[in-house]
Amino acid sequence: MQVHINDAFVSRRATIGKWASLAGLVVLGAGLVVSLKSPTLFYVSFITLIVGFLLSNVGLYYANRYLRVDRPDAVLVRALKGLDDRYALYQFLLPASHVLQEPGGLTVFVLKPQEGLVFYQNGRWRNKQGWMRLLRWVGQEGVGRPEREVEAEVEVLRQWLHNQAPDLEVPVRGGVVFTNPRVALRLEDPPVPTMVPKKVKVWLRKSGKRPPLPQETQRRLREVLNAAAGV
Repeated sequence: MQVHINDAFVSRRATIGKWASLAGLVVLGAGLVVSLKSPTLFYVSFITLIVGFLLSNVGLYYANRYLRVDRPDAVLVRALKGLDDRYALYQFLLPASHVLQEPGGLTVFVLKPQEGLVFYQNGRWRNKQGWMRLLRWVGQEGVGRPEREVEAEVEVLRQWLHNQAPDLEVPVRGGVVFTNPRVALRLEDPPVPTMVPKKVKVWLRKSGKRPPLPQETQRRLREVLNAAAGV
C-alpha cells in the first residue's frame, strides 16, 4: 500500500497543541498568583481561569490528534499495513482527511479517538467512560454523530472528484474507525460501517469488499488523486 500524508499539516497542528497547552498552564498559573496576592482582583483571576482553560482545551485537542505517537492517522496506517499496491492512502491531502483508494473505488474514514464503551442503540450514540467523562471538558471530544461526518465527507469528496474528472464514475463510501486501544464498541445496526483498527482490513476483504473497477479507471483515478495531493 502506498501512503501519502501531509506532514506539514500534522506538524503545524502538533505545534499548536504543544504551545497552546503550555500557554494555558502559564495563564492558569498567573491567575492563581493574582488570586493569592490580590484577592480583590477576583475578576482578573476569573478571566485568566477562563482563558487558561480554553487554551488548555485547545492544546489537548490538538495534542491528542496530532502530537501523540498513537495519533489517529498513524493508527490507521498501521491498521492498513499489508495491503498491496492497488491501495493508496491519502491523509490530509484531499477534501476529505483520510481517503483510501482501493480496487473498488474510494473509502473515506472518519477517525474517532474516544475511549471507554461506545454504544449505538435506537438511533443514538453514547460514550460511557466512567470518571474519564470529566476529561471531555479538558480536550476529550464527544462522540457526536459519526454518520453525519461520514456523509458530509463522502459528499464533499464525491463532488470534488466530479469537478476534477466528470467522466470518471467511481463509487465513494465511508466508514468510522475508533482508534483508541481502550475503546469497546456495542453497536446495534449502526448507520455506517463502524469498527476498531484490527477489523479494518477484515472489513475491506470480506463484508466491505467491492467488485474491482476497470484497470483504466483505477489508473486514471490514481493520477487524479496524486496530482491533487502533489505526490
